[in-house]
Amino acid sequence: MHRWWYGLVYVTLFQGFWLTVLARAPPPLISLGSSTRFPMTLAFGVAINRDAPSGPQWVGAAVMVLALVVGCVKVVRQLRQQRPAQTSTAASDALPPAVEEPGSEPTVAASAAVTTPA
Repeated sequence: MHRWWYGLVYVTLFQGFWLTVLARAPPPLISLGSSTRFPMTLAFGVAINRDAPSGPQWVGAAVMVLALVVGCVKVVRQLRQQRPAQTSTAASDALPPAVEEPGSEPTVAASAAVTTPA
């Protein structure tokens, strides 16, 4: 009845965590985490509700879980291949270039440093 505090905690804390994850995690990893929702729903349905799927539903669930496992393996392989490439460029991305290339747009730092007298 009076669960306003749950809404406040959910919106501020958990949604803040989710937005932080979206900003920091690579897209394949977010997709992988979102894909595990179906097996978790199936497991909790069996564990908490004591509601087991029928025979055809188990077959469909098995096909979906198999597809998820294959997708997970592909994502893990892709992330392992990207990791060495990202670590080698991390140091070069830390600071903007000191000298602008001819014909390129000025960076925010360079345009902010230039002021015009009023």
